[in-house]
Amino acid sequence: MSDKVKNEEIQDEQEVVAEETVQSDTETVAEEKVEEKSVEEQLADALGEIATLKDANLRVAAESENFKKRMLREHS
Repeated sequence: MSDKVKNEEIQDEQEVVAEETVQSDTETVAEEKVEEKSVEEQLADALGEIATLKDANLRVAAESENFKKRMLREHS
C-alpha cells in the first residue's frame, strides 16, 4: 500500500473519530439540559405535546372520514 493511500485512510479514521466525539458531546449537552428541567416542567412539556398530538390525530381522523364520504358521494 502506498503512503498516499495510508495517509488517506488515517485521515478518514481521524474524521470519523472527530464526528463521533462531536456527536457524543452534543448528546451529553442535550442530556444535561433535560436534567436542568424540574419534574413539573417536564410533565408540563409532555402534557402539552400530548394535547398537540391528540389534536393532530383528531384532525387526521376527520379528514379521513370526510374523504370517505366524498368518495361515496362521487361514486354513487
